[in-house]
Amino acid sequence: MRIYQVMDALDYGDGVSNSVINTHLLLNKMGIENQIYSKWWNDRVRQYTMEISKLRVKPDDIVIYHFSGKSHIIDEVSMLPCQRVLCYHNVTPPEFFKDNNPQAYENCLAGLRQLAEKWINFHYFCPVSEFNMKDLMSYGISEKKIDVLPIVMNLERLDNVPYNQALYQSRKSNLNIIFVGRVAPNKRIEDILDIFENLYCYYRQDVKLTLVGNTDDHSHYAQMLMSKLAGLRCKEQVTFTGKVTSDDLYAYYKSSDVFLCMSEHEGFCIPLIEAMYFKIPVVAYNSCAIPYTMGGAGVLVHRKDIPVIAGLLDSLLNDHDLRNRIISRQSKNIQKYTTSALQCQLQCLIDKWSVKHV
Repeated sequence: MRIYQVMDALDYGDGVSNSVINTHLLLNKMGIENQIYSKWWNDRVRQYTMEISKLRVKPDDIVIYHFSGKSHIIDEVSMLPCQRVLCYHNVTPPEFFKDNNPQAYENCLAGLRQLAEKWINFHYFCPVSEFNMKDLMSYGISEKKIDVLPIVMNLERLDNVPYNQALYQSRKSNLNIIFVGRVAPNKRIEDILDIFENLYCYYRQDVKLTLVGNTDDHSHYAQMLMSKLAGLRCKEQVTFTGKVTSDDLYAYYKSSDVFLCMSEHEGFCIPLIEAMYFKIPVVAYNSCAIPYTMGGAGVLVHRKDIPVIAGLLDSLLNDHDLRNRIISRQSKNIQKYTTSALQCQLQCLIDKWSVKHV
């Protein structure tokens, strides 16, 4: 038996791609022969993947197909003569992009159509969150065929990860609120700006907001945010970084005091767990996979009451006992995402998937 992970494109710095690479490394550690195959790749991760046209399988092999939107390979993958597992990372609802990114809108529509048409060709499903599991069940997929397997993050690497020390030092003299994620409409970054403006105007001005993430994929939305920011009193305190290196990302995490997320669609939301690992109190909106990922830790807000959330941020920046209590709960939550915990889950699933499908 061999395990093959398959995806359309293996990218650098992408959450799904990182999970695929981390799973590959974990399978190596477990002594299981495995390989990643993709149609495209970023040169910086080229060493991890092979061209999908070279994929050859035997009946007792397992293919784990990572699906997160419109795919150019789903037809060939769904007919491979082996055990076929669909790892579901979710598809952003097209409505988020209808008015600002027609291409993204069409791609998401196409992805949802593919899922509806092709799921029947897969033997098992491993969504990365309970929310994704419910999504799959809405298509009529039996719960018996579905097992949640969280994103494989290799959290332990963060203990000694290299980071940009100059950037870290330049930020430590300020209080810092951070959000990490691509600048896209479903992330509702305009809500973060409104909350920060309220915090700045009515509570304190000694705090900065840093929005870390790629601004290129949804340029119309990014321009709207820049126009909005230009009219705010807090504008000098806000930074959009664009896509950053891992060294810079970890410096931003290590120098931040609160993580704020107002996203309205997530299939998992890796930065929530990364922020918890860096002992940053997390405040997040109760949406989609977020409450499952948070696991009762951090602060989950159920309404976007801007003044109330701004006041909460002020409390977190002032009250060290409150911060420590939240961080303590977060530290317990992240234990289920450690490599050792995920290795046990993965081994159990491989044993299940290895039973020949009749």
